[in-house]
Amino acid sequence: MSQIDPQAVFTDLPNWLKKDLEECRKRCTLLLKSQSIPGNTVEEADWILEGILWHCRQTGVYVNRTFHVKRSGSFASFVTKSETVRELLTECAPNLTPIQYVALGQVAARELANFLGHPVSFNRMMQKVDLIPAALDTAYPGYLASKLIHLAVRYDNGQ
Repeated sequence: MSQIDPQAVFTDLPNWLKKDLEECRKRCTLLLKSQSIPGNTVEEADWILEGILWHCRQTGVYVNRTFHVKRSGSFASFVTKSETVRELLTECAPNLTPIQYVALGQVAARELANFLGHPVSFNRMMQKVDLIPAALDTAYPGYLASKLIHLAVRYDNGQ
């Protein structure tokens, strides 16, 4: 692949058509996303975080679409707490597909919000993510202990 001179592109940009500029913007955005956000695939994603973001979108709580947790950022403890919760839920709901784990993350986020009491903020959900097992046990008594929490996913329609 030949190397492109960025200066030549910058010089030529004013001559591009609007549709060419839009296509360039879309491709640059896609490339930046794929290079900067960890967990690009469903298998690598933090499905608890995805569930919280989904719940926030569903309830009208604004969170930047490109939000991701930086280990040194304000939600640094979330990474550890979420990992612990995901391990527990994976143990209690083994052999789900990656998409089903994303759905389980959505159920978990919804039940966490119910457990914390509405209205609930994005910050509070992120800080209290370790309460997801208690929230799920309240909503689905005994399902975690009996490893039946997968039933909450298979029959959940997201409402």
